[in-house]
Amino acid sequence: MRKLFAHTLVITLPFSCVFGSETAAWDLANNTVTYTVSSTFGRNTPTSVSLSQFDASDVALQEGSGEYVLSKVVLTLNGSISAVLSYQNTTASSQDVAVQNVGGGSYFTYAPLGVTSATENYSIQHNFGTVASGAIVTAGDPTPLQALGSGAVSSGFITSDLSSFIGSGDISTVVTFASMFWDWGAEGLKNETLVRSADMSVTYYYDVVPEPSTSALACLGSAVLLLRRRRAAAR
Repeated sequence: MRKLFAHTLVITLPFSCVFGSETAAWDLANNTVTYTVSSTFGRNTPTSVSLSQFDASDVALQEGSGEYVLSKVVLTLNGSISAVLSYQNTTASSQDVAVQNVGGGSYFTYAPLGVTSATENYSIQHNFGTVASGAIVTAGDPTPLQALGSGAVSSGFITSDLSSFIGSGDISTVVTFASMFWDWGAEGLKNETLVRSADMSVTYYYDVVPEPSTSALACLGSAVLLLRRRRAAAR
């Protein structure tokens, strides 16, 4: 079984790389394994995420025996954002304060096949109500405001160039959280602290390779059936 490693976050420009603890979820009933890395991401900083390749020996260990071949692949990104917002009314009168983030989102790319996902969008909004002159208000502390996104985005089934996913090493996808701005609708001092998190996953679908004896029996059965049909047609 593949061992899980924890690595140190290494940042380089213009790309950063994230190496988190990878988890593996096996679904033996449906012949799939999903590898997932969870991490946080910067704004407008494409971040490379490493995920395990499909290793047939790992599958054989899980299944107990047999040989297996990769049949299709799905890449998936499921993100969220969380925020702590603060506002100080520096005007001479009360302010009606509401805030909402605008634009932004997250997506991933897989360069070897030119795969780019759709964008998963997020929306956080909060109404502070009426804030008196000089007053300071905070939202999301201690529990951050959170948006889970508009739904996970994926590559769909990848069935071409499966050899690039096979081995005992890694594949690399690039996750990007696009920038967003905040519409406060009031004058004063504003501050936003935003955390961008996502699970990046690869799901491998595999098929069992029939044993030689099984294949031979299947061919023999087909030959016998064909011979019987020919004899019946000749009568």
